[in-house]
Amino acid sequence: MKIRSFAKINLGLEVVRKRPDGYHDIRTLFQWISLSDLLEFRTLASSEIRLQGSDPSIPWDESNLVFKAVKLLKDRFGVSAGIEIHVEKNIPAGRGLAGGSSNAAVTFYALNKIWGLGLSKPEIADLGKTLGADVPFFFEGGLCLGEERGDKLWPLPDLPRLPLVLVLPPFPVSTALIYANLLLSSLTSAGKDSKISRFLETREFGFLENNLEDTIFSFYPQLIEVKSLFRKQGAELSLVTGSGSAVYGLFRDRAKAEQSLAAMKMRGAAVLVETLTREQGWRELEAGASPSGKAADFGSAIRGFESSRPSLDIKKMERLRYKTKESTMKVFAGSSNIGLAREIGSYLKIELGKCVLERFSDGEIHFYIDENVRGEDVFVIQTGSHDANTHLMELFLMIDAFKRASAERITAVMPYFCYARQDWKDRPRVPISARLVADLLEAAGANRVLTMDLHSPQIQGFFSIPVDNLFGVPVLAKYVQGLGISDLTVVSPDAGGVGRAKLFAKRLGANLAIVDKRRPAPNIAQVFNVIGEVKDKNCVLFDDIVDTSGTLVLSAEALKANGAKAIYAVCTHSVLSGQAVEKIEKSPLEKLIVSNTIPLNDKSKSCRKIVTLSVAEIFGEAIRRINEGSSVSSLFV
Repeated sequence: MKIRSFAKINLGLEVVRKRPDGYHDIRTLFQWISLSDLLEFRTLASSEIRLQGSDPSIPWDESNLVFKAVKLLKDRFGVSAGIEIHVEKNIPAGRGLAGGSSNAAVTFYALNKIWGLGLSKPEIADLGKTLGADVPFFFEGGLCLGEERGDKLWPLPDLPRLPLVLVLPPFPVSTALIYANLLLSSLTSAGKDSKISRFLETREFGFLENNLEDTIFSFYPQLIEVKSLFRKQGAELSLVTGSGSAVYGLFRDRAKAEQSLAAMKMRGAAVLVETLTREQGWRELEAGASPSGKAADFGSAIRGFESSRPSLDIKKMERLRYKTKESTMKVFAGSSNIGLAREIGSYLKIELGKCVLERFSDGEIHFYIDENVRGEDVFVIQTGSHDANTHLMELFLMIDAFKRASAERITAVMPYFCYARQDWKDRPRVPISARLVADLLEAAGANRVLTMDLHSPQIQGFFSIPVDNLFGVPVLAKYVQGLGISDLTVVSPDAGGVGRAKLFAKRLGANLAIVDKRRPAPNIAQVFNVIGEVKDKNCVLFDDIVDTSGTLVLSAEALKANGAKAIYAVCTHSVLSGQAVEKIEKSPLEKLIVSNTIPLNDKSKSCRKIVTLSVAEIFGEAIRRINEGSSVSSLFV
């Protein structure tokens, strides 16, 4: 005997509450679809149970639901006869399509006939409950409302036969994992105001949703893009099915479905199938399969998808991501640099996203998002000083919240990347802190990082996600050019900053000099000599960070001692810790020109020598281009 075993999708799923027995009460709409496995049954003279299948990744032993179904019937009814079962797999496991449950149900149905047990459909369905909550549905088929664990079923009037495109990623999703990490926000009321109830009243697909999706997307954000593409292609409904990884697009028009299939096949494995009515499904079960093993009505559609382990090209999808994207951009700000964030929002002509950052009484950070970000391109602006540790923790928690709220992509916008000065082991038994921060950003869920003037450009190599390292040179150089300084020489305050200073000098058409410096201890600088011609020259010291200002002040004094005229300093990031401002006030420096990647404190604002320039336009333009998928490279020079 050969019998087809049909897959199911969830047209909607609502998690209501956790039960005392550890399961969850749900409300769902089960729907048969025409994707199927083929089971072949042969009787044996011995009492053996022989189970084989075409998919070697699935265990075909005592743990398999088909084997358990056979064993249950043999034990319950004292059957001594043996059976050999071969399963030709088309329904991949772990994708939310319930192929294992469907095969178990078909096994009950077939063996009831083969062994002449005389069981009614309700009796077999009761037996099926012991193997899994999905199994009883396959004794009803068509469209059913499932409640409690999904095993309390209410057969519903069937949908018309509708085409749907099914995308099957190469990775399974563990139901146990998803329910163990279920977000509390996923729980819904058990009342009649549920989305499923509204669908049953109106038959409008727009009401339906899968409340497990937020949790699934937090582990597998690449599935968001598949769903987004289905919406763009005109699907009436697009959901992840159940707790699996399969994503479907349901269409009313077959031509649209075929167009969607062609687009999805360019990005990975996809198949065009159809919803299956109760009458169609049971007619197929009762008649068995044709000699070729194909189902007469829809076998041609199924044969286009042969592998039970399709290879969805996620990397290719990532490369194509956002080029056809219709989701809007949302920009959120941490507490570190609200002023810059507002300027960026003003440049982009958008309001900053609504969110709340609070502190518990013990100092722990509490963050929540006060608007919907599902499927959005989110940018989180957070710089790294003056309280770098707190600001980093805020950023990690914010990124995690956006990931769990199903944002489509999260870009960490860090105007100043803190801990960047600890980027290599300069002596034994020390951390590489910049690498640790990079790892933590990725672990939190960042998909991209946007920063400015990294202390070492090689830090980009610590990441496995894209990093855009903008330069502050265009803004800073424009200001210096406006000062109209003649006989200009750009000076690097140490050998490590020569590359930065050279770029700045080239921008200004100036000469280059270097201060030879030694640092005997952290935050302590000692100057030895000046390399290059600075006598009777106007000098501009150029560096990426000014912290205690020790390096700048000593360098300025060295330049003055070597005959320099007016001395200016230009730095991107104004950390200005400790007695930095007092040192600058007393130094030979005419001006210290900085950007607003780090906000100035009150003491710094009162210093007459410090000039602050805004880099909001550069960051705003970079954010706009990232969102649009256009080139950012022109902003690097």
